[in-house]
Amino acid sequence: MLYPDLKERQFRLVSFRGSNEIDASLDAFDVDAAPLYVALSYQWGIAPYRKGRPSNAQYSITVNGEKFPVQENLHDALRHLHWRLQKRKAAKYSTLDNTSTAYLQNFRTGSWSTPVHRLTVRWYMYIDAICIDQSNDEEKGRQVRLMKEIYEKASKVWGWLGVPYDEEETRLAIQLMKRFNLALADGLARTDGDMNAASTQLSAKDQSLFPFPGTGTYKGWLEIMEMFNQAYWKRTWVQQEATGPAAPGIDKIYAPRNFAPDVGVNDLVPDYRRSLEDVYTDVVAFYLNKQQNLDALGHVTLPVPDSQRMRRGNTEAPLPSWVPDWRDRLQVTPLYKRSASFIDASPKVYKAAGPYNVLDAHINGKILVTSGVKLAQIRQLSSICENSQQSFSQVRDWAPGNTGSRYEPTGQIMDDAFRTTVVADVRFVAAYQAQRGCMARWDVFDKRIDEQTVEHRELRYGLDIIITQMCFGRRLAHTEDGYMGLVPGASQTGDTVCVLFGGSVLYVLRDLPGGESKLIGECYIHGLMDGEFSTRVHDVETFRII
Repeated sequence: MLYPDLKERQFRLVSFRGSNEIDASLDAFDVDAAPLYVALSYQWGIAPYRKGRPSNAQYSITVNGEKFPVQENLHDALRHLHWRLQKRKAAKYSTLDNTSTAYLQNFRTGSWSTPVHRLTVRWYMYIDAICIDQSNDEEKGRQVRLMKEIYEKASKVWGWLGVPYDEEETRLAIQLMKRFNLALADGLARTDGDMNAASTQLSAKDQSLFPFPGTGTYKGWLEIMEMFNQAYWKRTWVQQEATGPAAPGIDKIYAPRNFAPDVGVNDLVPDYRRSLEDVYTDVVAFYLNKQQNLDALGHVTLPVPDSQRMRRGNTEAPLPSWVPDWRDRLQVTPLYKRSASFIDASPKVYKAAGPYNVLDAHINGKILVTSGVKLAQIRQLSSICENSQQSFSQVRDWAPGNTGSRYEPTGQIMDDAFRTTVVADVRFVAAYQAQRGCMARWDVFDKRIDEQTVEHRELRYGLDIIITQMCFGRRLAHTEDGYMGLVPGASQTGDTVCVLFGGSVLYVLRDLPGGESKLIGECYIHGLMDGEFSTRVHDVETFRII
């Protein structure tokens, strides 16, 4: 039997025999008493560069004497590792006891001295597709709960990016990264570990570090960009590996679960027998109860059918509009809720609900019932910002024609109000820390980088990030009563901007037949983000969001 039942806190490791073929065996170990092993991190499915292989190519290895099918990219990794390990050496002793000790010590340090095929001791790896019974949902759930420990206890984690398209350019990229790291380490040593000072001291004229057209360094940077643009980095399990494509949507929740400091051992327990909709709904319910606010709704991003970048990435049945669909990779950044990200006790960035900051919402089946106030109706919308590489250029084109007129809600000049809106009135003061009080400056984008001062480059870099984060996947909206703001890309004219009690930002809702509503997403409306609505007459309503 290839997969006998595992006991509590057991997992499997795969070991490879020294033969010309990829011949492996599986053994079960207690997580707390396992031999040293390496964990493999890789992208499921086909290889990044297929190099002319037929689309229906099939691959297999031998596991416990049985033919075992594996996917293309994993087969490439195993073939490469098998070849490398056959050529490397593992220990200088030939007896079983001495070989075992020396081999495992050297496995950790990367030092090798005896051909693998001559060893009398096994070398172990953790490879999810092989070590977990992918047909057993109950086992997968139990193994996912052990993932954090399995990867933390590994002597190494090897990342497989795939067979390179051009080995020479990949070699140039690796050499460049080594040079850059050495230069940065030298700068850190001279600046007492000050990363900002060390990085700004690197000379932009150094052709061994920075991209000058026609040089090997230039090719190296292009290859680095290509390497980091691969699908590997977009994987759900890139930080913590697990069970593969049997339930990719559910893994969007279970993969990062062990890294969430606010999720307890008994919270959101992995269970692959539950439906995707139930699991996703549980996440929203958990955070509504845990945080007592509506921040979880900030992850709602609806697809935009006529958009190049914001179309739905899956064809499965849609979820309730208030449940974020983590199957899609639309990657729209939620508005900042706290001045220090990841610290729930830090001050709120926005206080759009004003005195109505206490959560008044509950889930009734597939309906989110919440109280709130309708504030404004959308009259006009810009194009959607969907070029993350040139966001500032597209956003600049959104500028209203009457830039010198008065923006009545705040009394600002229209141009100032617009430049505040496109950054959602937020600036970075440190890593993961944001404060209100910022306007975009176009002049920092008008000069070539080599003509700018260090201060200008830092300002441009910061503005580029915040404009992209706040505007990508969104549109500039104008309301019937003269407000301007950033709304979800799926918004339509006639949609309503609302305050929902317990939310720190505003939300766009769409009225549906039968008195129900659809959540389009959260929004920033300039002049309404600090509870200003509460100073005027307003009617409290109950929204049934489906």
